[in-house]
Amino acid sequence: MQSWIRKNDDGCGWALDLPPHPLAQPPKAPQSCDWAIIGAGFTGIAAAHRLAALQPNSKILLLDAERAGEGASARNSGFIVDSTLNDGVASPQDREKYLAKVRCNRAGTRILARWVQDFGIACGWDPAGKYHAAHDPKNFAKLKRFSGLLKNLDIAHELLERPDLNRALGSDFYGLAVKTDGGILVNPAKLVRGLLDHLPENVSLYEETPVLKMERRRGLKLETPHGSIKAKGAICCVNALMPLLGLNRGRVMALTLTASITTPLRPGQLHALGTPSPWGVLPVDAMGATLRLTDDHRLMIRNTVEYHPGVAMNAAALEKRKAVHRAGLARRFPKLGNLPLASTWSGSVCVTRNGSPVFEDLGGGLYLAGCYNAGGVALGTLFGWSMAELADGGRPQTLPDIERLGRPARLPPAPLRGWGMWASLAWKRRIGRSEN
Repeated sequence: MQSWIRKNDDGCGWALDLPPHPLAQPPKAPQSCDWAIIGAGFTGIAAAHRLAALQPNSKILLLDAERAGEGASARNSGFIVDSTLNDGVASPQDREKYLAKVRCNRAGTRILARWVQDFGIACGWDPAGKYHAAHDPKNFAKLKRFSGLLKNLDIAHELLERPDLNRALGSDFYGLAVKTDGGILVNPAKLVRGLLDHLPENVSLYEETPVLKMERRRGLKLETPHGSIKAKGAICCVNALMPLLGLNRGRVMALTLTASITTPLRPGQLHALGTPSPWGVLPVDAMGATLRLTDDHRLMIRNTVEYHPGVAMNAAALEKRKAVHRAGLARRFPKLGNLPLASTWSGSVCVTRNGSPVFEDLGGGLYLAGCYNAGGVALGTLFGWSMAELADGGRPQTLPDIERLGRPARLPPAPLRGWGMWASLAWKRRIGRSEN
């Protein structure tokens, strides 16, 4: 196992909306607990909340290698989705797998909605739905097949053409879109901070406490820079960083994305767009752009997907991506001119070859959940909740649907994996540049 610690850049526009908070002090060595939850993103937080409710007398430590909730959970585009884009299903098994994922996403969304209401979390929770949109006519057929699938599955949606999209989005860039009702827009950093601010009393948060090594003998021993922690059990929720702990090597990998958010649009600029309500657009092509118009009238764009292993992007690398973001905004909103970018940031997503997530009982009191293939807010919340129930000795109601999602397939061995990913992404960028 490695001692390297991934460092997030400090430019996340969502997180910059939050007031600074004091560092949760690292533990003094040695320490013991009933449960250690490794990773304080949506999965780890959900696991902590649920396990604490099931075992109110247990001592639970929630550990994060950096600042809690400021990794991928705060750096995504703020979509909580139920249905995901699909190019039609080929078999009854594919149909059932797709429906299982919809049910899992909806279950995770219900958990989050209840917490937002119970804790009074101000995160811009907006059930506005989402648009899967295409600019290039060659991608229209995919959207029509997706609409046919949703109709067949009785999932509410609309198929919208350019005039309707122009009125809704303030842009005539898109020619066709599928709008689904089952989508929530949020400021993800505010949501995750709110969940952290309401951790149960028997959960202790320790930030900047990476687990450098794990020993599985007579319980679990976790080595951190601040000393060792002995735990009766552990739930590992580190997502793309699983291989650093020696877990799921050869089955999961990280991709790096970058995003920018503008300063608030001026009244005249907003009027030029037709004063639309907040919206969110997801691309029909994997290399296309994700966009948001936020409730405070900012435009966010994310339109780079890269294989960038080892470290988060530094300031120089981020500066180069700004040009791509500016170009994407200019193509969609030429009447707004050169919009100033308030911040630019990078973030990682964990992916598998076959799109299946990780949900495993590894034995010896060690449990593992993660890898949501760029759709982890609702799914990660459900997986954390359900893993806590499994660790408590129960059988989660959602387990049959989770099992239907399958297990990750093996990736090609290194270095072929890296070469293949670079080549694949380069080709996808070339054929998908019209949607960028």
